[in-house]
Amino acid sequence: MELYLLRACHKLQAGCPIFDRKIFYDKDGLKLYAFTAALRCDHLGINVEVESIFSPKEARSRNDAAYKMLDKLLKQTGNSICDFNYRRLCLAQQQLEEQEGNQDSTMVRRLREVECDLKLLNKEIEIYKKHLGF
Repeated sequence: MELYLLRACHKLQAGCPIFDRKIFYDKDGLKLYAFTAALRCDHLGINVEVESIFSPKEARSRNDAAYKMLDKLLKQTGNSICDFNYRRLCLAQQQLEEQEGNQDSTMVRRLREVECDLKLLNKEIEIYKKHLGF
């Protein structure tokens, strides 16, 4: 992904992005990496800064920062990449975001269904109690 970012910066004559690595430790002592990437180009009016995910793998975290930087850079300049693999990656990212959003709504919907089922069962129990004389 970083190669795509560098190619886009070269094509747009925007200079090179600057990556800043940060190291954190979680409560279990696991080493986590995060990157901040910044790109500023005055003649194009670009001032972009992104932060990556926390990951135990440095390369994954840097790759995430490069992907987010490339995405913002392309949106700001109105350009796009006509590469099949890049398109598939963008589509997969979009589907993942949609699934994460849908997961919450699915759980809420399922909870409402269970609550309705519970109300129906309680009504049926009341009917049986009346018929049996409880």
